[in-house]
Amino acid sequence: MEGVDDEENANLLQFGPEHAKDDMSCLSNAEVSVVLEKQRINYEEKDINVTPAFSKTMSYVKRFGGLGGSVKMTATSELREALQQFETFHEGESIRLHQFEIMQVANLMQADSEVEEVLALIPSLGARLTEEDLENILAIVRKHQHSRLYS
Repeated sequence: MEGVDDEENANLLQFGPEHAKDDMSCLSNAEVSVVLEKQRINYEEKDINVTPAFSKTMSYVKRFGGLGGSVKMTATSELREALQQFETFHEGESIRLHQFEIMQVANLMQADSEVEEVLALIPSLGARLTEEDLENILAIVRKHQHSRLYS
């Protein structure tokens, strides 16, 4: 793709030198929503107007961030931990999810998500995992979605 740095391609889990894989941390939409809400309150207290970009971002993460407040933070944290434990083996090699992939899966947080949707939204998974692996990941999401709704 013209104009895109060859070192950066999220579809290939290439994030450039400033985002070394070992210390990269990603936030889910739910977590970004909480951060932005705190910032919005801070702006309001200081009588600062938010920018249109801030408002659009806030609207997006609220729309796709799931439940509100501490419920979504707890659910996201629990799902993150479960997905960090996911491991599969192909040709003797251990494969785990990258932090970026974990947060993209957490952003789905829908019990009715299908493998095709996951592959369309997170292409890096298709290059590294089988359909069975993806079904197992979706089972983790469904389990956490169910426990979040009925706990």
